[in-house]
Amino acid sequence: MAKLVLSSDGTILQQCFIEKDRTTIGRGPASDLVIDDPAVSRAHAAVITVGNDQTVEDLGAANGVSVNGKRITRHLLEHGDLIEIVASRFAI
Repeated sequence: MAKLVLSSDGTILQQCFIEKDRTTIGRGPASDLVIDDPAVSRAHAAVITVGNDQTVEDLGAANGVSVNGKRITRHLLEHGDLIEIVASRFAI
């Protein structure tokens, strides 16, 4: 089971095991992982699990999603990847 570790400016803010088929990330209260930052969209990204694989998807957010410094629309995650959403970083 994958785990996301949320940090901002080098401080760990939250840790979350990916237990659902679809885990949403955003500013909105309906998101599974809420990021309190006005630059983050209400529904910014989602981590999709199929079998043992996780994929991160940009949900059309204005500020986008980057993995390992590259802007993506969809990316198959590997251990050690760094997901960036505005100033927040998720290590997997």
